[in-house]
Amino acid sequence: MKQYFYYHKLQHPAELSTQHIEKFLTHLAVKRKVSASSQSQALNALAFIYKQVLKIEMGELDNIIRPKRFEYLPTVLNANEVKVVLNAMTGRPGLAASLLY
Repeated sequence: MKQYFYYHKLQHPAELSTQHIEKFLTHLAVKRKVSASSQSQALNALAFIYKQVLKIEMGELDNIIRPKRFEYLPTVLNANEVKVVLNAMTGRPGLAASLLY
């Protein structure tokens, strides 16, 4: 919230429109390069202030640029790579790994 107030040069939030909110959230995504979860947290904080504290409806926020969420790709071994790993293992650990696989 502090960043939002300073971004708009300490104007009272009641004087600001949904375009100001969109501009700030887009600034976070593009200029500051915050994560998607940080931008969502900022949006939720603004929604709380406007709705619960100031009793003002924010309206629709359609023009927000959202950062892309990082997609975690699973690392999977193919059948030949599994054979190499299992052949390198010996003794009880090798037996356990073979049984589990």
